Parts: sequence; structure tokens; C-alpha cells
Amino acid sequence: MLGKAPQIEKFVKFLLVHSGYGDVLERVSLPDLYASVMVEWWLLPGVVDLPGRLQIFDEVRQREFIEMYWKSGLPLTGT
Repeated sequence: MLGKAPQIEKFVKFLLVHSGYGDVLERVSLPDLYASVMVEWWLLPGVVDLPGRLQIFDEVRQREFIEMYWKSGLPLTGT
């Protein structure tokens, strides 16, 4: 599989392009970012309880995640 980027590089490129925070993310520790994203991924089924609806459990802690998700343009669908 010559010429194929490793999964971690694809993940980083996806975040840099689609998050709207590329300049900020380039200054963040990748392990810390990955851990934070994994926590949000674990919480996501509860956040998107119904298609098209976001439920916020902690407005301060989740504000940046919700803003990033909103700016990404990704559809809000339930799991």
C-alpha cells in the first residue's frame, strides 16, 4: 500500500480541514486532542439523542465541541 497515508495522518487532516480550528489544532498535543475527541465520541449518542437535536449536559465544558460540530456542517443524525 505505497502512497497511502496512515490513519492518524488522515484523522489529523480531517480535523484540520473540517473543524474550522486548524490554526489552533496545530498547536495542540495530538494525544491530548485524541483523548478529548474520544470522550466526546463516547458522549455523542447522548448529545444527539434525537435526529436534528443536540442535548448539552455541561454548557461550559461542551461549548467548544458543539461550536466545532456546528461549524463542520455535518448532519445531526441519531445513532
